[in-house]
Amino acid sequence: MGDEPHDQSASEEDAKAVLRRLRKTSKELPSLKETVDYLLEILAVEGHGSDRLLALFAGSLIEVGLEVRLHHLMRRDLTVDEYNQIFSADRNGFLATFGARIAIGYALNIFGPKALADLKTINVIRNTFAHSLQPLHFDDPDIRTLCFSLQDYDDAASNIELPRTFLAFRSTSRSTAKHRFINASVSIAANLQLLIKDVDTQIIYTRRPLP
Repeated sequence: MGDEPHDQSASEEDAKAVLRRLRKTSKELPSLKETVDYLLEILAVEGHGSDRLLALFAGSLIEVGLEVRLHHLMRRDLTVDEYNQIFSADRNGFLATFGARIAIGYALNIFGPKALADLKTINVIRNTFAHSLQPLHFDDPDIRTLCFSLQDYDDAASNIELPRTFLAFRSTSRSTAKHRFINASVSIAANLQLLIKDVDTQIIYTRRPLP
């Protein structure tokens, strides 16, 4: 009995360590190839669960991509506490939400008005899948309408290096809402990636913003 408080304390510390690792993992941005491969893997599975997973993953990918892009525009000597005050949901950071990051990204000309409209639409789709208590699919009439309102990124994303697997996917079909959603999500996520030449002197080259 005398060991119980110690065991409980150790268990709480273990849980906190696990939580820290999970939070770190959730902020690690996968490579574009890994992203495409994962999305195409999800695409191969039919059903409400796979549609929900696809919507959540694509939305989170762009949300974290915006965080990384915005962070590189900020001063380099931000402390962890200062960073969390900006981006952390636990600290009620003013850029903790997808919507806030979309708004400031547009204000900073990371993307233009057409991409802004698409990002807002992707956020609505992501949130709808996340909070719906009913089975939901991309062929739902309202979801389908939203997906087909997304612009075609073939020309807009011509300056972006995209994995061959994605180019092959893009050439196969644009007739489904799911394909339209993936095309827009991957194209925007690719545009958010940075090419950094010199980390020490912070010389950063960014692609031109999407329209």
